[in-house]
Amino acid sequence: GRLLDELKENPRKRETVIVLTSDHGWNLGEKTHWCKAAIWRDTTRVPFMVVLPGVTKTGARNNQPISHVDIYPSLCDFAGIPKPSHLEGRSILPLLKDPTATREMAFLSYGPENTAAQSDRYRYLRYEDGSEELYDHQKDPHEWNNESGNPEYAAIKKKMHAQVLRFQSE
Repeated sequence: GRLLDELKENPRKRETVIVLTSDHGWNLGEKTHWCKAAIWRDTTRVPFMVVLPGVTKTGARNNQPISHVDIYPSLCDFAGIPKPSHLEGRSILPLLKDPTATREMAFLSYGPENTAAQSDRYRYLRYEDGSEELYDHQKDPHEWNNESGNPEYAAIKKKMHAQVLRFQSE
């Protein structure tokens, strides 16, 4: 609160953008893992809050999937400067302007080919050995039931698998 109080006293407060996030945590026994190197949701999910004067509204929330690689292009858009061509992320400005806006996927990776694709409902994981996991967060928010072999999820798995392979090839 002290930082926000000081910003209120600053005559330039209207120009101050606040981005609050953190590093991800450790597995502390979940799924019998005691490590940081996992790509499950509970291991990689972090707080991410933005105050962008003139754009964000107090209490507004958008739960679309984003990644830390989206920070740099977002800051460029916030500042109104061109984005370098080498950036991998996508700006979250459209999500801030419209809290009902959607986006299809965010990707996370660990190591050469251990990749997770996160949609607003599902997380698909593909490991370098070819094994796969698929979780339905509406039914299983802590990812205890791997649905990758469930025929009911075959179409979702196929779509997310293709997107992960495309992401890995880029």
